[in-house]
Amino acid sequence: MTDTESLEDQVRSLTDLVKQLQADNQRLRGGASSVDRAEPSLAAATVSGQTVTERLVCVPRERKCPRFSGKRSVDNMSVEDWIEEARRSLSARPASLLEQASFLYDLLDGEAKREVKFSPSVDRNDPEKIFAILKQNFRCSKSLNTLYRQFYHRRQQEGESVREYSHVLMELMEQIKDRDDNLDNEDRVLRDQFVEGLRDDKLQGDLLDKISANSALAFRKIRSEALEWLNRRTQPARARAYSCNSYEADTNAVTAGPTSELTELKEGFRKQQAQLDEILNQLRQTRTDPSPSQRLSGQRPRPRYQADGKPICLRCNKAGHIARICREALPAEPVPARHRGPTSGGRDEAELTPFPSTSQLIGNCPIIDVRFGGVTTSCLLDTGSMVTTITESFFHQCIQPQITEQMQPCDWLKLRAANGLAIPYLGYLELDLEVLGRVLPKIGVLVVKDSLDPITKQQKKSVPGLLGMNAIRSCYQELFQEHGQHLFQHPPVQAASKVWKQAFSECQSWERISNSGCIGQAAVQPGPSLRVPAGCLQFIPATCSLAVGAIKSCLLEPLPYGEGRLPANLLISAALLSITQGRVQIPVVNVGTEDQWLQPRTVLGTLHITDSPPQSDTENDHMAFVQLIAADNTTPVDFTGLQWPNLSPCEQQEVKTLLEKYRQVFSKHDGDIGCTTLVQHQIPLLDEAPVRQRYRRLPPSQFAVVKAHIQDLVDKGVARPSCSPYASPIVVVQKKDGTIRLCVDYRLLNSKTRKDAYPLPRIEESLDALTGATLFSTLDLASGYNQVPMAEKDKEKTAFCTPFGLFEFNRMPFGLCNAPGTFQRLMERIFGDQSLNSLLLYLDDIVIFSSSFHQHLQRLELVFKRLQDHNLKLKLEKCHLFQAKVKYLGHVISANGVATDPDKIRTVLEWKRPNTLTEIRSFLGFASYYRRFVEGFARHAGPLHHLVAEAQGKGKRAVGGSHVQLGGRWDERCEKAFQTLKKELATAPVLAYADFSKSFVLEIDASSQGLGAVLSQDVGGKRRPVAFASRALRPTEKNMNNYSSMKLEFLALKWAVTERFREYLLGAKFVVYTDNNPLSHLQTAKLAAVEQRWASQLAAFDFEIKYRPGSANRNADALSRQTPESPPQSITVVSSGITVPPEVASNVRTRQPCLTAMTWAVDAIPVRQPSDLQGLQAKDPIIRSFLQYWRRALPPNREERARESWEVLELLRQWRRIRERDGILYREVQLPPARNLALQVLLPKSLQRGPDRPA
Repeated sequence: MTDTESLEDQVRSLTDLVKQLQADNQRLRGGASSVDRAEPSLAAATVSGQTVTERLVCVPRERKCPRFSGKRSVDNMSVEDWIEEARRSLSARPASLLEQASFLYDLLDGEAKREVKFSPSVDRNDPEKIFAILKQNFRCSKSLNTLYRQFYHRRQQEGESVREYSHVLMELMEQIKDRDDNLDNEDRVLRDQFVEGLRDDKLQGDLLDKISANSALAFRKIRSEALEWLNRRTQPARARAYSCNSYEADTNAVTAGPTSELTELKEGFRKQQAQLDEILNQLRQTRTDPSPSQRLSGQRPRPRYQADGKPICLRCNKAGHIARICREALPAEPVPARHRGPTSGGRDEAELTPFPSTSQLIGNCPIIDVRFGGVTTSCLLDTGSMVTTITESFFHQCIQPQITEQMQPCDWLKLRAANGLAIPYLGYLELDLEVLGRVLPKIGVLVVKDSLDPITKQQKKSVPGLLGMNAIRSCYQELFQEHGQHLFQHPPVQAASKVWKQAFSECQSWERISNSGCIGQAAVQPGPSLRVPAGCLQFIPATCSLAVGAIKSCLLEPLPYGEGRLPANLLISAALLSITQGRVQIPVVNVGTEDQWLQPRTVLGTLHITDSPPQSDTENDHMAFVQLIAADNTTPVDFTGLQWPNLSPCEQQEVKTLLEKYRQVFSKHDGDIGCTTLVQHQIPLLDEAPVRQRYRRLPPSQFAVVKAHIQDLVDKGVARPSCSPYASPIVVVQKKDGTIRLCVDYRLLNSKTRKDAYPLPRIEESLDALTGATLFSTLDLASGYNQVPMAEKDKEKTAFCTPFGLFEFNRMPFGLCNAPGTFQRLMERIFGDQSLNSLLLYLDDIVIFSSSFHQHLQRLELVFKRLQDHNLKLKLEKCHLFQAKVKYLGHVISANGVATDPDKIRTVLEWKRPNTLTEIRSFLGFASYYRRFVEGFARHAGPLHHLVAEAQGKGKRAVGGSHVQLGGRWDERCEKAFQTLKKELATAPVLAYADFSKSFVLEIDASSQGLGAVLSQDVGGKRRPVAFASRALRPTEKNMNNYSSMKLEFLALKWAVTERFREYLLGAKFVVYTDNNPLSHLQTAKLAAVEQRWASQLAAFDFEIKYRPGSANRNADALSRQTPESPPQSITVVSSGITVPPEVASNVRTRQPCLTAMTWAVDAIPVRQPSDLQGLQAKDPIIRSFLQYWRRALPPNREERARESWEVLELLRQWRRIRERDGILYREVQLPPARNLALQVLLPKSLQRGPDRPA
């Protein structure tokens, strides 16, 4: 289409517009004349020969008021808005109160009308009371706190004008004022929030300057300033656009007097006439002045396009490009004076320049001179390249004659440019590089092929070499080793170009990142605010505060709670993220009921370097594992070799008969797996954008086995070829036995999947159901997940890409995030009525338990029948039937109780000493799984937890995060705790099953370091532990001014009963043993407010408190004790003393601290020299036996304990309280009121006058 044709189209459209306006004009003239004819001439009227003066009567229009029903969706307005409209309507019609009330009642509908109808008649006849009734019932239901939160979190949204934004804030403020009677300075609060939430930073800055200059500025003044500022900045630069269907009205005009319908018609006629005149003037100008120069100076022409979408140049009228990049020269036409600036090179002249300056488009290339293999050449210094390259022509001309034979092929390395295109190269060689006066030996260099011009097919001129980061880092490291931090003051570096300094700065930053492991903080990318919908997971694009270089993946650590500016109800968890062009997508969950907005540059967490796992390792838990095992499809299930030594021959025959009856339940080979129809696995996604990834490279040695396995999956019907838009990569993992495991990496798909919240069973709850069981059977499904079908619509989402094509799963694969919930739901549907009664369910692990053989046989048959009905199959090799002891989820269960799995404990014993925070957390997590078996677990693990907290810092993660080295922080206490935990786990007792038909015994104790509790029951005449529990005191609980010894013991009782063992004790009778005598009189004691609250929580339990001395309350006492970090100083003098009650000792005021013997004290202690005490202790038979273990710093083992007397064992139980000073043994005791620690001499029997017990 030519320029002339375009002008003709514009002329035709304007002509049509003129005709329509003329028709409207004619209609308006006819309407005005008819009104004139119908109007009597008041000016000429006379009565009785006298002229009558013209009188105008103003009749106000009736103001219509909308109806109100109380439903926001129907009324489209709040009750406050409706009341305002109703008040305006009432003010326009003078009427009595009764008439006004009747008028309002007629405007009501639905619930609003019924609320007023059923109110007292006195209220129905008063308009103000009607308004009060409506306000009370239909005002905003949000609380005052919610309104304040919405007000202070409100920001101007994208696409929202400043006027609309201010209206929202004013409406929120009105609702707050209606609720909060104590609100002060609402205008200032509204003004400050209005300015705070503006999107335009420049406007916000200008308004803040005005407020700083005059703090008394009102909100409406600031709002007017903002609107005027926007009007000045957004004044239209092009001609006005007109519509033929309406005329533009002045929205700011206010009618001064009464206006009749005729006046309105005349006013409209005048406005349309003015529009018509202006359009005709533009039409004439378009016809007479079509030159390009005038088009440039006037209104900018609209872009034109061909039918296929290609643009048409407005300069040369050719297709395929636009005028801004057109190379056709403009005709030499004089620029009109009105478009020339006052000086040469002014603003107007610059706007007409067709091309930007070269310096604005192209920067300087960092070219440097280096020596490759003794040959000087120019190189491009590129910190974005990871490799160093030279061109093929340079290699043949300068390098080849010397080291041709050294170049090696390098097929495994794929070289790609920044645009993703592959760069072909000849090979790899190592050359000496001389740069900055340094010779760097054997720098790896790739010889790339010369690039050819696609048109001339001639070799392009280019720089002979490119210096990448491998050479730059080598140069930096050599200079840094010599000069250290003074590298940049080194003369060669100072004399070098600026690009070298920038490159070394980048190396320095990268080295700092590598050493610390911390990349930087991740913040919301600049731009508009981002919305996180209520109850949804949203991926937020974020940028890093430091350059990430070649890092492709990182670990996100969210900020600790309370730090940063993250809005309420937004949660961020630790995640492994991929870095794309310096940006990451961070998953943020909104757990609230309202949408939240994230402002730009809001810090979301810290990014840390993570090492990518090699192919031979498992990448993560969300990857599919498929084991390659050869199978013989013709081998039937063989039961003849099965034997059960604990069963009689008759019972064994009954078992085999049962197995033969349900032979079809067992899988014949690996390909014989069932497929249920009870459930189907679905993959609900947050959005419909397909997940598509490239497959990962496989070693050639694995091609055949991987291809055979995939074909086997297709033959079994587990997978099928696919044409899906989805694609996830596979990873092959080498197992210990030499076979491989095929994995599918579904991490990206899982990140877009809406999570299933179906719960998995709690291990402790399951084990408690085994009370009274003597026989156990464990069943394992054959490829359990593969027996669940995929929903047809979701099969394409499971697609995985391989070098042999694209395939998708027909059955549920491993690695999908919702797969465990789907499988547990299937098991509950099949065996839900038997769960915890006759069997335990945890995914594909089934445990059947019973107290007799025939009961077990019946339960086993029931399970077999249901599996057969739902077409599920078991793997016979992994099933263990009619066993007295079986392994289940890391435990060994038997008739005696539950114990730790020896195989798992062997892993703990072989655990090497941790060197990093990650390793120590891994050990503590593994050991904590068995904490219910360890007496005093919190005490043993305390130093390790303290080390983790110290390494992390107060409330925030230390620089380096999980990769920080422990170094000198690992001291003797940590080593002792580490070894003690390993030993305690290795010798953990067998815990009894809880029998809820019997009463429980709860032993509690509290010390200045922690709380301890032991839950036990009498089984077979012996008291056996059911579970151990302990925890350290919190900082506020360690303040002995707030917590006396009785209050601490009461805290231990409340914690053990209402928190730790609530499931066991609620509804059961139990006895509580404590070594705190005042606590045994709890029913009659005078309690403070906190203790009364604790007592009310204990009121729901049926228990009796009994006092037992600390020497008899050993279990709980040991759980609560912990060795202090620094023992008191040595005692130089032991003074004589007497036994006094604790109440007296705590109230005696002395200038020097005294030692008070609290247990088995004598009336008087004769003064002894330290050498005498040492000799007497060595001669005492009990202390002498204790000393032989103390000297070797190792408690006795079980065999040694069996040989010792009960007096020695009593002393050994106090091992952690024993201290040695100058060869004398002391016992550490706590003086009332539990504030100070003191040392008590271990008295030999020769010095004792009390009972015949060890000191």
